[in-house]
Amino acid sequence: NYTFTKVGEVALAKAASDKNKLRTNLTDGLVESINKNVHNMSLLDMDSVKVFEFGNCFVDGYEWTSLAIGVDDGKKRSNFGEEVDLILSEIKRTLRLEKLDHEKKSVKPLVAELSFDGIVSSLDENINNVYLDKNLIRDVKYKSFSMMPFIVRDVAFWALENIVREGIEKAIIENAGELCVSVKKFDEFKKDDKVSLGYRLVYQDMSRTLTDEEVNVYAENVYGKLKDLGCEIR
Repeated sequence: NYTFTKVGEVALAKAASDKNKLRTNLTDGLVESINKNVHNMSLLDMDSVKVFEFGNCFVDGYEWTSLAIGVDDGKKRSNFGEEVDLILSEIKRTLRLEKLDHEKKSVKPLVAELSFDGIVSSLDENINNVYLDKNLIRDVKYKSFSMMPFIVRDVAFWALENIVREGIEKAIIENAGELCVSVKKFDEFKKDDKVSLGYRLVYQDMSRTLTDEEVNVYAENVYGKLKDLGCEIR
């Protein structure tokens, strides 16, 4: 996130009006980033947004490096306090710290912020022996992504158990069309010999904005296939 913001104690002599101060915390920027990315969870095939940031902050003429950790899923009643506490406990355990001072500066989304400089200054002198397990390192390669908006279509239906076992999700994927970038089940419950299922289909193109009309054609193909398999669209 940007070091320059609208609010801060240190002003810049020459800067854009909305970025003329040095930030005093990471939380404000992290909250904004999480709120923006919550809207992209369907595209990213995620149930929640988890973000962390290391960055410098400026207060009372003093500069220090801060660490902030934030989580949210966009739902009003969700609470990630336990999850963030576990993350902080793991940091404390791994670095062999007696205590880990932090402050939860935002509740919704939940963001905890702490002084990373403070952590470093309190480390045991033998902490250099701590290293990252090579088995945890993934071979990740960059993949270009689309800057175009995406369209979501949800399909909910009743299906007999034997149809579900035969691979109904595969049938949806095969009939969703070439512009479908994600198929994810978001609901399932059983009643008698039937199963109610809900799937979310996400459509996006690499170079242009899709129209509702063309996405509806792809969605109708899925509905048609489900009906052919004996499913009841809800």
